Amino acid sequence: MITGASFFGLSSLISSFNNISLYTYYKLKFSEVNKVLEQIYRIVFLIIYSNALDKKVKHFSECFNVEAYSFCRKPRTKKLKDLLQELKYNESEVVIIGDQILTDVLLGNTVGITTILTTPISKKELIFTRMMNQLSAIQSDAPIDS
Repeated sequence: MITGASFFGLSSLISSFNNISLYTYYKLKFSEVNKVLEQIYRIVFLIIYSNALDKKVKHFSECFNVEAYSFCRKPRTKKLKDLLQELKYNESEVVIIGDQILTDVLLGNTVGITTILTTPISKKELIFTRMMNQLSAIQSDAPIDS
C-alpha cells in the first residue's frame, strides 16, 4: 500500500508546537492525542520545531514520545539545516506545517521546504506575534481577525 506521504516522497513532517498542542485547546484526552500521533507516525516521522520555551515543549515531548526542539528562533535557518543534515533528510522529503507566515512559512521557504499554512488554533497570541500577523495580513491584503 502506498500512503499519500510516501507517494510524494515525504519522510518527515515538521510542525509548530502551537499546531500540535491542540489537545490543550480542544481538551482532548491523552489517549485521543496518542491515537492521532500514532496515525501520523504510520505515515511520516513527526518533529515538533518550536520557538516556545523548553519547559512546554519538553513536557509534550515526554508525554507523547515525540521528537521535539524548542527555542528554535524561527525563521532563522541554521538549527533546521543542522537538524536535516543530522537526520539525513533532503529538503524535498520534509513538509513544515505552521500557523505563522513570518516564522513557519518563511523558514520553510528560505530553506527550500514545502510549507502548509494553517489557521491558528488559539486566538491567544503574544503581542509581538499579533503585531507581526497584522503586518503580514496588510501586506497580503488578507483579512485580520480581531
